[in-house]
Parts: sequence; C-alpha cells; structure tokens
Amino acid sequence: MITFQKKEIIIEKTNLPFENHGVLNPAVIKEEEKENVHLYCRAVWQGIRSTIGYCRLDDPTKVVERWNRPLMVPDIEFERFGIEDPRIVKNDDLYSLSYTGFDGINARAALVISEDLFHFKKIGILAFPITYADLVSGLKTDDNINGRYFLKQSYCFQKTMPCKIQMLWNKDVMFFPKRINEHLFWRYR
Repeated sequence: MITFQKKEIIIEKTNLPFENHGVLNPAVIKEEEKENVHLYCRAVWQGIRSTIGYCRLDDPTKVVERWNRPLMVPDIEFERFGIEDPRIVKNDDLYSLSYTGFDGINARAALVISEDLFHFKKIGILAFPITYADLVSGLKTDDNINGRYFLKQSYCFQKTMPCKIQMLWNKDVMFFPKRINEHLFWRYR
C-alpha cells in the first residue's frame, strides 16, 4: 500500500521574463537512487504564453536549484502559443513527459522523452486528430449526451477565422509508470 504525506511546496513567480506572470501545475518525479525531486512547472510570462520551467528539491519542501531559463520552449507550430501542464513518469531507463501544446485555437497533448531528466526530445502530438465539428456531428445522434460537453458554437465555428479548424481538445494525458503484461504503455521507434 502506498502512503502519502501532505507537504506544501510553493514556487512563486519571479521577475524572470519566462515566469513573470505565474508558475503552476507542476509535474514531479523522484529519482529512485537519490533523494532528488525534480519539478517541471508551467511557467507563464506576460501575454499568457507558457514554457516549462525546472526546479530540483532535496526533500519535498526545500528548493536547492531553480533554473533562470525555461527547460522547454514552444518551437513547433502546434505549440506556438505555449506549452503547459506537464506530467512525467519513468519506465525502465526512459522518462516520458506529456504536455499540452496550444496553437492559439487548439490544445493537444504531446510527448517528449529523456534519459537524464534534463535533455528532452520532442516526439509529437499524442491526441487523435479529430475536428470538433466531426465530433459534434457524431454525438448529435445520441440524445443522452450532456449539453455541457459541447463548446459554444460561437467559439468553435468563428466566421471571422474560417481557415482555423477547431480540433477536439486533449489536455490531460497521463501514462502508467509500470509495464502492463510486460509491455510499455507506448512504443517509440
């Protein structure tokens, strides 16, 4: 049985340009062979654009290292307005960090991998590419669907931006931290 102990960690925004608006929604992982705790947080700058910041803790409450630059920045089209909401697990010798990429219209889950917790390779979008319009047309055939699952039509089908396609959002991806039937939860080649 796993036991939990509630500890409060407060990482506040700083005057650094990449996190001067806020720091929130961290992913946390502890190295098995060390007492180090690695914290990957959404770092927001003025204009409400996000990067991923990094801190290292020696115990659950003591920050001993905090980078003065982002660990990850938006540099791909689907994340041009920010990367946010990291989640991290380790399987074998590989760390998998999922995050949300936001392009100004769509928020979609993506994946990066690392062998050392500091150097990450971007793999790409994890979410199935389905438009919101296709989802709505498929769901409208079922009278039992709760109306709160539908976004406002005025947002999803903006006449002022006909070339912008509203995709189904997927912001909350989490991986299993253990193999299932001797298989990893995903395969990268």
